[in-house]
Amino acid sequence: MSMLRLLFYFLLLCGGIYPLSVTLLGNLLFPREAKGSLIYEGKVLEGSVLIGQEFTRPENFHGRPSGSHYETIASSASQSSPTQKQGMERLKKMRAEFPDAGVDAWTISGSGIDPHISPQTARNQIGRISAARGISPQELQQLIDDNTKGPTMGIWGQPRVNVLELNIALRKSGKHGHTR
Repeated sequence: MSMLRLLFYFLLLCGGIYPLSVTLLGNLLFPREAKGSLIYEGKVLEGSVLIGQEFTRPENFHGRPSGSHYETIASSASQSSPTQKQGMERLKKMRAEFPDAGVDAWTISGSGIDPHISPQTARNQIGRISAARGISPQELQQLIDDNTKGPTMGIWGQPRVNVLELNIALRKSGKHGHTR
């Protein structure tokens, strides 16, 4: 009987009290992050800063390719080896499509849903966006600079630009164009 009582207490603790307290604490200390870091424009959901989205219109910045079509359920290690025939064919196609882009415009991130690109890849898109929107390259460069984040805590990772946030800033700049 004492083993069943111990099992019940651990089920209550590990299956109820602990998850509930972590959820409540997370919502209290990090309310935006606990709710998925969602961005709303009024009552319209634009997306999450944590998950990449497909932007295909020429007047928008484009993100990294996705191995899962930006679906979180299918996200996992999505890189194929550069020595595999399939990986080489995809890489050649991406390089032909975006010859001046950085490596992050040609390759899929480890999760397949990375929302960031390098500032260099963003800069390589200035010509296309400038022509499509009628916005000066200098204004686009300023938007990129304003939306570039440095390494996390100053030491982890590389400078990066969140594509969703950059496209929202671009739309708010008052120049014409569509979100997606």
